[in-house]
Amino acid sequence: MENLMLNVRDFGAKGDGVTDDTAAIQAAIDKAAENKNTVCFPAGVYMCAELTLHAGVGLQGVGNNWGYSFMGGSELRLNRDDAKYLINITEAMNCMIAGLCIDGNKRMGENIHGLYKKGNNKAHKEDSYKIERCRIGGFSGDGVHIEGGWCYTIRQCNICNNIGNGILAEACDGFIIDNWLSGNGQAGFGSYYWCCSTIFTANRIEWNKKAGIFILCGCDFNFNGNCFDRSGGPGLSLNTGNSHDAMHMTITGNIFHRSGAKYEIADTDEDCHLYMKNMKGITCVGNSFYSTCDDGGKSGRISPQYGIIIEDMQNTVIKDNVWHHGVTKEFLVDKGGNERCVIKDNLGQVRIDGDHLG
Repeated sequence: MENLMLNVRDFGAKGDGVTDDTAAIQAAIDKAAENKNTVCFPAGVYMCAELTLHAGVGLQGVGNNWGYSFMGGSELRLNRDDAKYLINITEAMNCMIAGLCIDGNKRMGENIHGLYKKGNNKAHKEDSYKIERCRIGGFSGDGVHIEGGWCYTIRQCNICNNIGNGILAEACDGFIIDNWLSGNGQAGFGSYYWCCSTIFTANRIEWNKKAGIFILCGCDFNFNGNCFDRSGGPGLSLNTGNSHDAMHMTITGNIFHRSGAKYEIADTDEDCHLYMKNMKGITCVGNSFYSTCDDGGKSGRISPQYGIIIEDMQNTVIKDNVWHHGVTKEFLVDKGGNERCVIKDNLGQVRIDGDHLG
């Protein structure tokens, strides 16, 4: 077997931030596919677009020398405004993408995604995508766009400043762990059709304009130990559609901080920390809710008005949550249609404007 690591420079890639390296990178990926090898990117800026990753191939950057506000190390930068994506992972089962900066070049073009998967895989087996230690940002579409995915992991990534969602997933069996999903134009994580069986743990999800996490319909979710901060709508919005297939979820040990920030008009359902509708078998236990304004306590609207809004829920437990200065109006809004729900032992107080800001 040939070497497991192929250097993209050996295939003619320059990484100088000027040269179009698309053909050279694709040649390295195609060669790596012969023996399921990994393509290595030394530090540099590789201008490229519409790369196609193959099954079993890895892409490896030099490491984590990037930050929230800047790229660094091994950077793949979009160089075409008519592209659909930077990397297509549709048929890249069992791939690993690690240690790369994947850059949309200041939101170039329209609706261009960073990592892109379209439709179900032909093999009808687990995709097993592994995306780790990457900074993915600045795309005019979604940072990561997965349709029809089955089994994927996104860990220790910073996915930020995309016009669309940080992650869009119409997928199942996902592990979203230890990521920073920030400043996206839609949701930090969005699913607008259906997804299921996904674990969200230890993520910081902040300053996303639509919601922290928005899931229209699905089942079997765990939301544990996440921090939702300054979401435009709810920190967590679950099943705002009319489906009754949303069931079996735990919401435990999360921090909800100043949600509903973009709404100035009173009495909107989006002006809350947590919105739940048409769901069955839900536990919401041991979370902390807090309302305030922008950083520094001197600007921006104090939000939200409401803590949890529920409607048409069944077999649900909401207890042992705290909202110390957690809302400006009312902690729980019951919109009716709820059956067999236990709501008790939630403790806190409504914020009076100016209380403990800063």
